[in-house]
Amino acid sequence: MTKAGGRIAGIAIAVAVGGAVGPPAASAGEVYGDLDLRYTATTQNWTELPGRSTQHTYDPCFGSERLAGIGAWVSESVPKVPNHAGFALGKAYNVAIRPFDLIPGAPAPDANEQVADNLFTVNNSLILGEATVCAASLQALTYPSGEKPSPKRSRTVAKVECGGARRVISGGGLASGPFRSQRLVSSAPFDSGDAGKKPDDGWRVAVDNLKRKRSKVEAYAICAHVPGVSYVIDAFGAKKRARDHVSLNCPAGEFALGGGVTHDIPYRKATLVASRYAAYPDFDGWFAEVDNLSRKRASGKVFAICHT
Repeated sequence: MTKAGGRIAGIAIAVAVGGAVGPPAASAGEVYGDLDLRYTATTQNWTELPGRSTQHTYDPCFGSERLAGIGAWVSESVPKVPNHAGFALGKAYNVAIRPFDLIPGAPAPDANEQVADNLFTVNNSLILGEATVCAASLQALTYPSGEKPSPKRSRTVAKVECGGARRVISGGGLASGPFRSQRLVSSAPFDSGDAGKKPDDGWRVAVDNLKRKRSKVEAYAICAHVPGVSYVIDAFGAKKRARDHVSLNCPAGEFALGGGVTHDIPYRKATLVASRYAAYPDFDGWFAEVDNLSRKRASGKVFAICHT
């Protein structure tokens, strides 16, 4: 069941036929966990090369549902290795993964916006994919955001805090500007140094500005006053001139609300290929892919934000 332009209906299937990466949507009416989580995903083919593509959640949150989490990835429509993107390093990457108000009115925001750049000049059958989770039993959500200047030819880090007693459960960022001007290179929760010592205080993104022109970066958080949230963290080594595929599981019996990835790969030498939920049917973890284009090893962390 497809829509024109390569978009896949998230209510029944979510990715192109042939095993493309990414979590397929739950079937109609299927929900998970104590928060009544509904997972959907949408994919879209690139039609202009090289070029930029933007897509939004095909089946956004509706009725009593509220947007609880977002993720995105870039891959071949039929990857050579299941769940791992195999295209050439640095040739396609995410520019924005952020909450978005697709249908005016409540709930707002209700969807995920993904923006990605594709540098290939010939068709490599690449897709961009976004994943969204809606929660029917989680109402007291807030969606703070913050904007920061992005100086020319430099990396900028932007943060936004949840505030009060709310905890961050997902988030994202936007690297503004035209095609090939900026990259979103990391996106993850952070700890402000409070007594809790958990990355539950807000969302942090890093953006590389590749041009001689000043731009801006925006950070977005999805925050909730909900007990029982688990924050799982694992470290990984980013091999030189390689793509790292990193998976992290939630505690047994829990489902992923959100997640992210950070690293210390130098400016201009990193791209964010994927930061998304683990594959169907479990939705019990987080998966990230980062390209290290430098000639030195680096280190990173992957995060999973989970709830029963």
